[in-house]
Amino acid sequence: MKFFKNYLYLFFIILILISSFFSYSFYQEKEKNRKILKNIETYNRMYKDFQSYIIMNYPIFEDYLDHEKSQTLRKYLYPKHLEIVKKLNLQPIKNVEEFNQEIQKKNLIFIDNPEIRKYYFFYNIPKENRYVRKNIYHTLLLIGERLNKKIDFKDYKITIKIAISSALRTKSYQEKLKNNNLNAVEHSTHSYGMSIDIFYDEYYVALENLCEIEFLQYCENFLNYNGFVLGGNLRRQLQSILAQTLIELQEEGILYVILEKNQRVLHITPIPKEL
Repeated sequence: MKFFKNYLYLFFIILILISSFFSYSFYQEKEKNRKILKNIETYNRMYKDFQSYIIMNYPIFEDYLDHEKSQTLRKYLYPKHLEIVKKLNLQPIKNVEEFNQEIQKKNLIFIDNPEIRKYYFFYNIPKENRYVRKNIYHTLLLIGERLNKKIDFKDYKITIKIAISSALRTKSYQEKLKNNNLNAVEHSTHSYGMSIDIFYDEYYVALENLCEIEFLQYCENFLNYNGFVLGGNLRRQLQSILAQTLIELQEEGILYVILEKNQRVLHITPIPKEL
C-alpha cells in the first residue's frame, strides 16, 4: 500500500512537470507569435506610409515620359556608345579564355558584391556574367545613390534597388544571343564590359530588418517577399524616378542611356573620367 502511494505521488509529480512544460512551451510559442505579428504590423505600416508617399509625390512613367524626355533617352544611340570603347582603345572580350585573362589583369570587377547589392539585384543574369570594367564601377554606385537621394522620404530607412539584367557578355556569347534574339546587336558594348542593362519593370523596396535575433530569418523572408511586391506596386512611379536620374547623369556627361524600343530595358554606358 505504501509503495502504491509513493508510486501515485511520483506519477502526479511527473504529470505536473509535463503539464508545466507544455504550458510553458505553449506560452513561449504564443509570445513568439505575438512578437512576430507585432513586427509584421510595424512593417506593413511602414510599407503603407512609403507607398502613399511615393504615389502622392511622383508621377507615373506614362505621364512623366513626354516626347522631349523620350527623345533625350534616345539621344545617344549605339554608335555613340561604341565611340567610348574606341577612344579607350579597347577590344571586345571574345571568349571565356580572354575573359579569364582580363580578370587576372584586374581589369574586370565582380559586381555581385554587398556594395553593389545595396542598390541593385540581378534579373536573369548568370553569375559568371556579373562583371564590368573597373573604370565604370563607381558610376553604377552613383546611379543607385542618386536615385535614392531623389526619394526624399525621411520617416524610415528605405532603399530602392533596381534590376540589372545584363552586364558583361563575351563576343561569342553575344553572337549566340543574336541568333536567338532579334533585338540583340552584333557589336555590343557589353562585349567590352562597358555597359549594363537595367530591366525597368522590376524594383525592390528594402526595409531595414529591425527584428530581434531570434526572428531575423522569419522577418528576412517576409521582407524579401513584400519588398518585391511593393516594388511592383510602385513600378510606374519608380520608372519615372529612374528615368529622371539617368537623364540628369547623361546631361552631366557621366553616362549615355538608351530607352530601348523592343525590350523593357535601359541600356547604360558610363563615360569613364579619363575621357
